[in-house]
Amino acid sequence: MLYHFNPLVEDGIFYSCDSLRYSFEFPDIEKVESFLSLVSSFPGSMVYTSFKDFDYRYLYVFGIKGLSFSLGLCMNGVKKDTVLQGFLDFNPNKILGEVAYGDGFLRTTVSPFTQEEVAFHDLRSQISDILIELLQELFSRVDTIKIKRWDLAVDVPYGRDCVQLIKDNRKYSQFYKSAQDFTEYLGSMSSPGRVKVYNKQLEAELNYPLTRIEVTLDSLDYSDCLRCWPNVYTRKVIDLAETKVIVQLLAEQPVDKMDYYLRQMSAPTKRRYKALLLERPFKIDGPVFNKLRNQLLRYQEGNFYG
Repeated sequence: MLYHFNPLVEDGIFYSCDSLRYSFEFPDIEKVESFLSLVSSFPGSMVYTSFKDFDYRYLYVFGIKGLSFSLGLCMNGVKKDTVLQGFLDFNPNKILGEVAYGDGFLRTTVSPFTQEEVAFHDLRSQISDILIELLQELFSRVDTIKIKRWDLAVDVPYGRDCVQLIKDNRKYSQFYKSAQDFTEYLGSMSSPGRVKVYNKQLEAELNYPLTRIEVTLDSLDYSDCLRCWPNVYTRKVIDLAETKVIVQLLAEQPVDKMDYYLRQMSAPTKRRYKALLLERPFKIDGPVFNKLRNQLLRYQEGNFYG
């Protein structure tokens, strides 16, 4: 299933916020205690307790794997006032979004609220209702709240084998099963500048090609987005009769192998071959980013449907 919440669609490409992490601070311990009492009365959560330094004393996870959100309260910090700090982490696309494509109205799962079988769509609606209620209560109690981290998701209508990521100086890793079932990462997990490129068609069980480029950001500044954005392109379809053999051989390589060979070339040679082999660079234009930024500024005020 593919979910989107307030997506922007430009030239056949979907842009959306796929993960959102708030950090907040209560004005005093009384507000913390009243909020803890309220959250404990909400159904459908698992509660974990930790006394490790810089962990959150209380971690609430609402929902089930793949359809959940988490709330951390009372950080175990060095200073006394860290007990006033917390976070809220959720995916707007999955929790608040609607089914764009898929059989979400037909699937069933076990509800954490009743332990009975329930339609996936109905469970998602129950979880989103709790999230919205919790957000309303949270915004009315905290002293400060802001978006600390978010994931920019860009869905491009190409098969995974047609999307070429060029490595840079960030840490690189990959999981390769086939030219289609192939995921690449740049950067460190959950850190700004983390990039993930993968086959969204396989993950969401879609009947059309779709590749997702996902970038983790910790700011709403366009310059920070440009700094973190990876070099990623579509690959050209090349007619053998019109090209040299080396170009054709490179064109037939899997996306990870092509990147390997390109990195062995000098900068001028690399630019020449990239021009021959790669066609469309995916970028985030300023107007598109500004629309997303305006959405996030509303989210930062608790307004998701304005």
